[in-house]
Amino acid sequence: ALESSAYARNSLDMADLHVKVGDCLVHLDECDAALEDFRNAQSKYEEEFGKVHTAVAYVLSKNASIYLKQRDFGAALAANAKAYSLYEESFGKSHHRSIETLQDIRLVTVKEMEDLRQQERQRVRAERRELTKGG
Repeated sequence: ALESSAYARNSLDMADLHVKVGDCLVHLDECDAALEDFRNAQSKYEEEFGKVHTAVAYVLSKNASIYLKQRDFGAALAANAKAYSLYEESFGKSHHRSIETLQDIRLVTVKEMEDLRQQERQRVRAERRELTKGG
């Protein structure tokens, strides 16, 4: 597979390749496969740089985008929060990566609230239908 690729000269090249393949899979709407490639990239980045590095944060942000797309708000929030803490530790609160990740956290919260509102509307409509049937 990717490990035997001529491009993969070392672990860092492999990590970068996993990110590129993951990005392609996201565009093909193959989110679970993309998450697997992003996990592989994260693992290789952690081997190379340790768990506290911006490359790890970058992959976590990509995971968060997929989780949001899958409506897994808890996982999206957790991945973004971890990414934010890594960016903040590396760059500070005012760096654009930190700010973008905070905006992503806000987006997850907004999407989750919209989802909850939609569920509530559907519940109310169902109750009304039941009341009109029974009454």
